[in-house]
Amino acid sequence: IIIHENYEIKSGDSIQKILKKFSVKNSEIQKIITTYKNYGNPSQLLAGNKIEIIVKKNETEKNNTIVKFSVPVTSSTTIEITKNELNKYHVFFPKEH
Repeated sequence: IIIHENYEIKSGDSIQKILKKFSVKNSEIQKIITTYKNYGNPSQLLAGNKIEIIVKKNETEKNNTIVKFSVPVTSSTTIEITKNELNKYHVFFPKEH
């Protein structure tokens, strides 16, 4: 089961808080935060902006796994963090519309 959500960042939100709402594994949350730190401050997200989150629901475990996490780092730049089948994380800068 895949969960695809466009989440609106609220004041005081952090990457950790948001991903915990989607029951993402702690180890994956830490990898996303570490990756994001190369581009922005993970505890200073831009309230009002949207994050695209895709998680895969694990049938056997209670935690979900991240597929894609697309988040604005500035008002004009968004980064997209994806995880492949080999559990490697990749960062993309999608073209702005």
